[in-house]
Amino acid sequence: MKWAGQKRCSPNKHLELNRKWVHDLTAAGFDVKCACIDTPQDKGPDEIFRVNTWFIEDCTFFVCILKDYGKDCGMETGFARALKKVMIGVDYNLNKDDVMIYRAFTVILKPDELLPYLNA
Repeated sequence: MKWAGQKRCSPNKHLELNRKWVHDLTAAGFDVKCACIDTPQDKGPDEIFRVNTWFIEDCTFFVCILKDYGKDCGMETGFARALKKVMIGVDYNLNKDDVMIYRAFTVILKPDELLPYLNA
């Protein structure tokens, strides 16, 4: 597996969907950090920002669930892009007219393509 043992960050607001992906990626042998699961949500906004940006700084590659995304996704995507991370978008309802999000990713995959891609 080309990505085995590497760190990754997967931000998004869809908690149950993120739990599914964290479970599936962890079961496949990946070390996953997810902003909505692993960030202490009882901390103030400065601490949440610090932890979430550290996840992106520390990851080997960045996986983003593209479903009903908003400004946090835009910031995190831009930050990962600025850090020159390998960026994988998981397309649930990506709008190709959202040029800055759509063009930022190294690759955009449908949900059923992610694990086969990572295991290739």
